[in-house]
Amino acid sequence: MQEAERGHPMTPEEVDAYIADMKERGRVRGTIGEYRRTLGMLYDFLPEDKCIRKQSLPGWREALLEQGYNPRTVNARLSAANSYLAFCGRRDLQLMRQLETEAYTQPELTRNEYLRLLQTARLLGKERLYLLIKLYGSTGLPVKSLERVTVEAVRNSVIQTGERGKNRIIRIPGCLRSELLEYAGRMGRETGSIFVTKAGKPLSHTNVADGIRGLCHDAQVPEEKGNPRCLRRMYQETQKGILQNISALIDQAYEKLLETEQLAIGWAET
Repeated sequence: MQEAERGHPMTPEEVDAYIADMKERGRVRGTIGEYRRTLGMLYDFLPEDKCIRKQSLPGWREALLEQGYNPRTVNARLSAANSYLAFCGRRDLQLMRQLETEAYTQPELTRNEYLRLLQTARLLGKERLYLLIKLYGSTGLPVKSLERVTVEAVRNSVIQTGERGKNRIIRIPGCLRSELLEYAGRMGRETGSIFVTKAGKPLSHTNVADGIRGLCHDAQVPEEKGNPRCLRRMYQETQKGILQNISALIDQAYEKLLETEQLAIGWAET
């Protein structure tokens, strides 16, 4: 087995040794603290065996972007991980290609494109993909929180994500709740995570993104938009537009109230 294939187990002891080496080389305290926090984030991201493999850093980069980190911050996180891997003698596992920070723009998925993805998944009989697309597009769920979509959480219509160390609560729309529970029942999922592999393990980001991307051609949607990150962005933009409309209605109602009061007790009316 090649070294890159077997990966490298990440341990707290090795991280401590790396941090100690940074101190010996005279790195400033703030940098050391940031690197320790970054490596803690990487450790939490890794699967149960805590092993860094060739696709670990590309997957982590995608997850960080999904969580809303800008490309400059993601590049800094990856630099810390690359430095740690160099210390461990595993440069073969590094991800050296940097994200563009100046010209970077996240492609925007329109609601019409979103509906075409849903319709295509339904026409092709791909129920799991249909539900995943609707889940991300109607709740803004972070991809890393997919395993928190449990039968129990859906029954309560609430998902607690723990995103960025905060106990964020996501509410599930009634129509989606019914579809998720019906799907879980047919799949024999009475408890625990709804979206799992045949082996019962949570779906990875790669599984989800590849599945959605595979629908794009038939749905006539650009492939770069076929991922949970773009679905979440669409949800956020939709929410923002609704809030702006509500704000405009409030302003109009308030203006009308003032006009009515002006007619009743305005100075010029005396």
